[in-house]
Amino acid sequence: MPGAQELLFFMIPLAVSALMIASLWKILLSFFLEREGNFEWFPVVLTSLILVILTVYLYNQLQFTKYSNFIITSAYFLAALSAILFGFARRFVYIRYYGLLLCFVALGKFFIWDIRAISTPFKIAAYFLYGTLLLLISFIYQRINSSLGT
Repeated sequence: MPGAQELLFFMIPLAVSALMIASLWKILLSFFLEREGNFEWFPVVLTSLILVILTVYLYNQLQFTKYSNFIITSAYFLAALSAILFGFARRFVYIRYYGLLLCFVALGKFFIWDIRAISTPFKIAAYFLYGTLLLLISFIYQRINSSLGT
């Protein structure tokens, strides 16, 4: 059971990150509304910034654990899936492409960097988990893409 001090050290960076994201949201929104440009880039830029903040936060919190890289890669896959679903919900093409690119980046990170630190039984489970996740993303993408006719 974590003590009060450990909980405080966990919550302070989380609160600062939430404030940073809220500030970035307002700044980026005003920038894109002011320029009257292509609003589709707003979620791509915001998601990228949130992902950087999330990566730094997770790395600092899980710095010396054996599976910290695996957890960060899983967060990338979840962000990719969220970006793809958001892109379909709002009919934004750029965020969908960004989600697919992020999925490939996470997969490359997993196969190049993360797999080295995992023992053989966990490697097998991880391959099945990521394979299932990729099939799920592919299925969802094709299903929604064909139903929208885009």
